Amino acid sequence: MPHEVRTTKFTVTDVDTSRAFYELIGLTEVNRFETAGLADFDAVRERVKAGGLRTREFGAGMFLADDPSGNVVEVVRLATP
Repeated sequence: MPHEVRTTKFTVTDVDTSRAFYELIGLTEVNRFETAGLADFDAVRERVKAGGLRTREFGAGMFLADDPSGNVVEVVRLATP
């Protein structure tokens, strides 16, 4: 059975350009949450591991985690300017 996207979050730097891209692939913005900062990558990785979720590490800057519904979530450390 194919998966259906119900909820997702994207971190973007240019909302208008990103919205146009995601609308091209059939996604529609239904809500927006804005924050001034980014989550600390290492802290997120440790919380995911402590929560007992399956993860696959790809070097120091990326890991995949399976959410409770079986979706794969990619978490990537952003390069700092």
